[in-house]
Amino acid sequence: MILFDDLGFGSRAYSDAVISALALDGLRHLLPPIVDGSETAHSLGAAAAAETGLPEGLTVCLGYMDIVTSGIASGLCDPHTRPGLSILGSTGVHTRFAAGADEIVLNPDRTGYTVALAGDAFGQVQTNMAAAINIDWIAGIARDVLHVGGRPGDSAEILAGFDELVAGARPGAVTYHPYIATTGERGPFSDPCARASFTGLDRSVGWAELLRGVYEGLAMAARDCYAAMGETPAEIRVAGGAARSAQLVHILAATLNRPVRAVARDEAGAAGAAMIAAVQSGVFASLAEADAAWVRPLLRAPVRPDPDLGPLYDRLYPAFREGRALMQPLWHSQARNSQSSTRKHIT
Repeated sequence: MILFDDLGFGSRAYSDAVISALALDGLRHLLPPIVDGSETAHSLGAAAAAETGLPEGLTVCLGYMDIVTSGIASGLCDPHTRPGLSILGSTGVHTRFAAGADEIVLNPDRTGYTVALAGDAFGQVQTNMAAAINIDWIAGIARDVLHVGGRPGDSAEILAGFDELVAGARPGAVTYHPYIATTGERGPFSDPCARASFTGLDRSVGWAELLRGVYEGLAMAARDCYAAMGETPAEIRVAGGAARSAQLVHILAATLNRPVRAVARDEAGAAGAAMIAAVQSGVFASLAEADAAWVRPLLRAPVRPDPDLGPLYDRLYPAFREGRALMQPLWHSQARNSQSSTRKHIT
């Protein structure tokens, strides 16, 4: 069986409703049909088999897009627990479960999007443009400093030592806005000029506090995204490379004031696609049954909110929000100055 992941998915009824709402019924024939990989599969044709070297007649199953398959493999489609999912990869993807379209919460900034899950359920999504690349950035600075000092800077070794430094640093010593991507930010607000910054610096702030500030900034950005989608889910599942940091997960749980659980599985997206194929082929009767067999046994123990850190982050979060709003005029001024400087340099 071949599994295709990272392809768009939505229920046919939902697609029809959207097309009608946009008054595009006359153009319906231009759109391909919606295929649910958990219900429909096809056989590999002779021409494709000849091109790929795969056997003719091999079952081909359409997986859902990567966010959805990662969510399925992390237990997002549980209508009883209704968990959230934060994927902390290069970008930050934060998703909450919605049992129906009436549970989707819109926000004034008109950011985020929804993805269809199995049945009538949806995942409501907000995405930070930059998550782990903030950590990569500050690790790169450490590597460069070590190199200048005559020591080899090994990125893996540097990252391995971050958790110990963060654990010993003062919480909340600085505020970091993690908009390090050169393309700005897209969730929960949209501004291509957004840029990262530290505030609250004084001479007592050291390297460890700067590191911890980056981790706290990522957690605050996650809280910002969940706030734009309504009430934060009662439990958060976590995946992605940065989720391997015990300190980042600890800080995330305290910032969101929710237990955070990881799944003891790598490549969640591929696992979710396999679960879809397993339902289609009759191995499981439903995704709920697949979840019981392939997800719940792999759920790690929850990391519960630190009772000392939680109140502190509750006090700091409004300042994080206010800070990014106050910084926006400066971002745009810097962008204009940068463009002007570039034009003069070219001239």
